[in-house]
Amino acid sequence: MVKNMKNPSDRNAFVVTGPTSGMGRSMARALATPDATVFLVARDRAKLDALAGDIARAGGRAVVVVADFADLAAVARAAQEIIARAGQDGLRLVGLLNNAGMQHRRPSKNAQGLDLTYTVNHLAAFALTDALVPALAPGAAVVFLGSQTEDPDAPGAASFGFRGARFLSVADCAHGRWAPGGSTVPGLDAYATSKLCNIVTARGLARELPAERVRFFAFDPGLVPGTGLAHGEVKSALMFVAWHYLMPVMARFKKGWSTPRRAARVAARLLKDDSGLIPNGAYLDDGGHPQPGSAAVRDDALAVRVVAETRAFLQTARTQDLAAGVVR
Repeated sequence: MVKNMKNPSDRNAFVVTGPTSGMGRSMARALATPDATVFLVARDRAKLDALAGDIARAGGRAVVVVADFADLAAVARAAQEIIARAGQDGLRLVGLLNNAGMQHRRPSKNAQGLDLTYTVNHLAAFALTDALVPALAPGAAVVFLGSQTEDPDAPGAASFGFRGARFLSVADCAHGRWAPGGSTVPGLDAYATSKLCNIVTARGLARELPAERVRFFAFDPGLVPGTGLAHGEVKSALMFVAWHYLMPVMARFKKGWSTPRRAARVAARLLKDDSGLIPNGAYLDDGGHPQPGSAAVRDDALAVRVVAETRAFLQTARTQDLAAGVVR
């Protein structure tokens, strides 16, 4: 049985990425109690400061860390800052919630020419996790966000234009290249594939470390309408009203849909659970129950491959940055 909360709880700290809106905001609030500190990691300082103020007024504690997840060098600096601040304040890092994510319908690139959606959703989450793992307390939990969009046979995802993950290799994905037969909306392949990579990363990392050291989970919150995930993609007034007002009400009753508050409760439970009953590396549905996912999700060889290829790609990116004079 994993017991990761035995030390005084007021020394515990969680890290939440993408906490300034939607699910991330609800998740940060759910974790920020008088007995725990939450590191808030995102790119907009003003929004981070506002959330930290709200948390403080509610009796919680928050630390702001500014990082743009489209910039892998900024992610590396954020990890260093979190570790340094936790050590300075005597905090035990007991949980990491990789919530930051985006979805563009059209292909888009970051400043280094990498696919923006894949970089933010997978590469940055992996880079932050790999950097923080050595500093995590024994029995700490790491949660990656997955999605049924990775499954080519998921009818709900298909109705929104997804055709499942189109994985070739991490390097191909990073440069916006996908297996044929995907969506007619190019950006959707990037999103679905990034989610597959996150899900199998949890399994791959769980094979490397015992649960007594670190627990890894992938969590599919389901469709959560009203969030800012697809910001800028909801064009018409009718779509805007449906996404922000009608569908959030429907989400309370529709299977496979959720709300930011409900998703936050499940994510917080996963991060705080010390029963040892949830298998390390499990892929969990919107209620926090193990689910199979696609055949690719269940492929152990793919999990090992994605972890190895992602590490290798990030190392190459760091080497190229050093050669170009980019300071990490």
